Amino acid sequence: MKRLNRAYIKGTNWALSGLLTLLGFSCDNGGGMAEYGTPMATYTVKGKVVTDKGTAIPQLQVIVPSEEYVPHSDTLTTNAQGEFTLNNTIFPPANDLTLKIMTTDIDGAANGGNFAPDTSSVTIKREDLKDGDGHWYVGHAEKKITITLKEKMNE
Repeated sequence: MKRLNRAYIKGTNWALSGLLTLLGFSCDNGGGMAEYGTPMATYTVKGKVVTDKGTAIPQLQVIVPSEEYVPHSDTLTTNAQGEFTLNNTIFPPANDLTLKIMTTDIDGAANGGNFAPDTSSVTIKREDLKDGDGHWYVGHAEKKITITLKEKMNE
């Protein structure tokens, strides 16, 4: 009886080993390149901050807070022409990406007025992504925005 059980177990082990070997070969990807990683995309937001009269506002703080698909917050300052450029790499969401952009006057009246803080947003759609490589690099998107700030009322 013991001898029969050993022969049965040994035969079963051989059969299972052969089956697993065949399954392993059938999982071949056809010689293609195996890829590991997370899809990524890059984006650039070029912005300009102006007064309600169209005058550029220099030396404003521009903050893009971290959110679900934005890995870290970013703080910028507008240049003498009131412009800022935000470059970042993200793990693209399945849908559109909306970035919140907060502007704050950090130097008071020194930049031509005392401006109230404002929060704007810019949306990057999946179809905005261009020049992806067809693998993990989904592409690059560029957006231009203009943010208009109002002066604070004297208190």
